[in-house]
Amino acid sequence: QSPSFFEESFELLWQWTVPEGDIFHLYRKRYHLREGYDLEEYQQLGEEMMGLLRQGDGVVLDPPAQVEVLGRFYTGRIPVYPMPRVIPLDEKEASRELEDITSKQKRIIAVFWDRSES
Repeated sequence: QSPSFFEESFELLWQWTVPEGDIFHLYRKRYHLREGYDLEEYQQLGEEMMGLLRQGDGVVLDPPAQVEVLGRFYTGRIPVYPMPRVIPLDEKEASRELEDITSKQKRIIAVFWDRSES
């Protein structure tokens, strides 16, 4: 299985099997994080998450585009929940989604990016 962040970051566009039996996959990025993020901080966070997260945990990311850069350093299978899914924010929908997430996971780790710095 691929890491959970990879599955959330990319969607499969095309799959082709060559005559020798190998399979080629073409993916498209779902999110695009604007410039201004600190790659070293995400690397450190990803390493900390590898030691901290365990089965039953979940990760909420706001803004959702963080999934791409954080997925470079966290390669585990913990469920990731990029939020908000819709912009502008629908507070009722976000509240319902958070209630659903907390009903499924024992612990939630939330990663927020100060949008004023971007």
